[in-house]
Amino acid sequence: MSRRKIDSIIARSVAVFGLFLGVQATEAMSEQSARLSPLWSIVVTLLVYGGLVAGMITAALNRGTRVVFGYFTVAWLIGMASWPLAVSHAVPAVQDRPWLWYFCTVATATAAVAWPWWPALAALVVAPLCFGLVRVSPTGGGTSITAASFDVVDAWLLGAAILGIITMLRQRASALDVAQSAALGRYARAVRRQATEVQRSEVDGIVHDSVLSALLAASRAESAPSQKLAAEMAVDAIGLLRDAADFAPGDGQVVSLRVLVSRIEGASRSLGVPFGFQSEEFCDETVPTSAAEAVFSAALQAMSNSVAHARDTPPLRRWVSVRGRSDRPNGGGGILVEVGDTGRGFDPRSAPAMRIGLRMSVMERMLNAGGRGEIRSTLGVGTVISIVWPDDRRPSTLPVERADLGVVANLAGAAILPETMHRRAEKQ
Repeated sequence: MSRRKIDSIIARSVAVFGLFLGVQATEAMSEQSARLSPLWSIVVTLLVYGGLVAGMITAALNRGTRVVFGYFTVAWLIGMASWPLAVSHAVPAVQDRPWLWYFCTVATATAAVAWPWWPALAALVVAPLCFGLVRVSPTGGGTSITAASFDVVDAWLLGAAILGIITMLRQRASALDVAQSAALGRYARAVRRQATEVQRSEVDGIVHDSVLSALLAASRAESAPSQKLAAEMAVDAIGLLRDAADFAPGDGQVVSLRVLVSRIEGASRSLGVPFGFQSEEFCDETVPTSAAEAVFSAALQAMSNSVAHARDTPPLRRWVSVRGRSDRPNGGGGILVEVGDTGRGFDPRSAPAMRIGLRMSVMERMLNAGGRGEIRSTLGVGTVISIVWPDDRRPSTLPVERADLGVVANLAGAAILPETMHRRAEKQ
């Protein structure tokens, strides 16, 4: 489970715990209000209970939680320290504890959520001690030092347990995040190394098969038709080499999902036919460069396939939808792209094996990048192509090297020969 998810669960648990104790404290607060300054009672009640309600709201929204929780700790300390100034006359020793006592553990818990461990530890020491000093004073009940010490030690023990649990969970979640990032980095580096080797082999093949063939044809061309053919072969060879040079395995960098979404939106506007585009707002999530290129290329091929094969009848509608992977079991970044139309559709099971546009450019490309492609099509209704990264359904116990080496050749081949693939796809 990610650190962000752990922080969210902890914050919501502390907020619910605080509201529960707040309900319990209302009876004591109403009984003691007659002995307190009315102005102090109103101000402190608003500060404390307002902080509890705001903490619940921010914890539910996952925004501003640390600020509000830190505010609650400070507000409680101010209220507890000013208690002697608010009491109009001494409270008898048999009187219950000051009603702010109910929130002592909540104040230490909110400090553990809002601050690093050392300020939270300071709050854990100060908050119960502040209550103990008030408790032994005449305005706090004038109880014995021994009785007040029991309350202080109880608060210390409970607060220390909460702080220890929160710190342990955070450290464990951070370690898991680091391990996951390291595993993704090793996977990306292995893919790039193998892709580099495959690219060298492919370029060698292009030089041998295309460039040398073009040079031999040019050296033997004597008639006009043979010279024209040699020129065409040279143009094709140059195009293949240019495409091979444009393909780079990457250098370990990542791409923001917002940049990827912007590229997909730009591609949808450049195809000459209208695509409705809809995307949710992404924050700072990133994906590996190889995965971003695979998602973009697969989405472009899906849109091109819709333009080529869906009939342009008046009711025809095309759309592209992009959203995050909120369904992932481990949290973290992910993306789901859907390209659809209301065209004539087709039966994927009866598609000829030679139709490699969707199979190579979408399905296999996403498979090689660690994602998946799904095609849902019905004759007379339309087609929806889903592009998902990453594919959490794939076995996670497969060694990285075996997962990389077996599939990367198709990835490199598809990247080196894009024009050929597009031309074949358009002829489907």
